[in-house]
Amino acid sequence: MERRIGGRRPTPGLEVQWTVPRSTRWKRRQVDEVVEVVDVSPSGIAVVASTVPDLPVRSVVPIRFDRYATRAIVRRIEPTDSPERSRYGLQFLDPAPDLIDALRSFSGAVPREQLEALWRRST
Repeated sequence: MERRIGGRRPTPGLEVQWTVPRSTRWKRRQVDEVVEVVDVSPSGIAVVASTVPDLPVRSVVPIRFDRYATRAIVRRIEPTDSPERSRYGLQFLDPAPDLIDALRSFSGAVPREQLEALWRRST
C-alpha cells in the first residue's frame, strides 16, 4: 500500500551527500559519500549507493545538499542489478521546506509557491 504524501518524481543527474558507517579491518567510522538520487517526493528520496552492510532499516543518516542539511531514516533497502550497490528509501526527518523545494526542482515539479497559489484561488 502506497502511503506517500506526494508522488515520486525522477531526478536525473541529482546527487546528495550522506554520512554512513563503514568498517575497516580495525575499526568502524563515519564516512561522507556522494550518492545518486533516483527520485524525490515531499517526504523523502530514493538513492542508489554502494551497499552499506552496517546500515540497517530504521537507521538515521545525515543528508546534505547544496547549503541544506537534514536527517533521514532508512525505510527500505532493495538490491540492484549490481551486487555492490543498493537502492535505499529514505524518509526525511523534519526537513526545511526550502530543501524539499530545491530537490524537487531537479524533477521538474511545480514549485510550492505556485501550488499554494492555486490552492488559495480554488478555496
